[in-house]
Amino acid sequence: MTAPGPLKLSFQWRDEIAERIGHKGQGVWLHELGEWMELKEGLPPQKPERFHIASSSFREVSIKLHDPGWETHETVEDDEWVLYEATLIAYDDLAHLPFGLFVTSETPQSAMAKLSTDASPNGRLAPNADACSVTYFLKDHRAVVVTFRRGLVGIRSILVTRLFDWPDWRMRKPKQ
Repeated sequence: MTAPGPLKLSFQWRDEIAERIGHKGQGVWLHELGEWMELKEGLPPQKPERFHIASSSFREVSIKLHDPGWETHETVEDDEWVLYEATLIAYDDLAHLPFGLFVTSETPQSAMAKLSTDASPNGRLAPNADACSVTYFLKDHRAVVVTFRRGLVGIRSILVTRLFDWPDWRMRKPKQ
């Protein structure tokens, strides 16, 4: 067991979740995430399974873990789990969302300027729709699905996932 790191605020956890999507090699961090989410069963799971979903209504976060070798082993090392996807709910107008997105004022166009011009609406962008989502494809192979509020102004939630590969978090290059 490692010594606990510095106390993180909710917005820091939400940013880290979005940044770490699609990576394996982060077993200690997943354990800390489970504690922050106040999960009774903790993270990561000890038994292999294709997907493991953990949700915290208190933190307004839901994550999906993936064990790439779930069919071939009877036990799974903590670092083998991949943070497959996460949904972050805009629980109120002051909720923090990653990528510099604003809960109350974001539009599909302003989100495009912050995320990626490679975007695809999921259905028709109708201002009178109850909710509409747009998928933004980031250069690092993450996809961010933003669900906008009625009128296409403001955000209800974002879902972050990674396409194609699952790099090892321990092998990443530090930010400059």
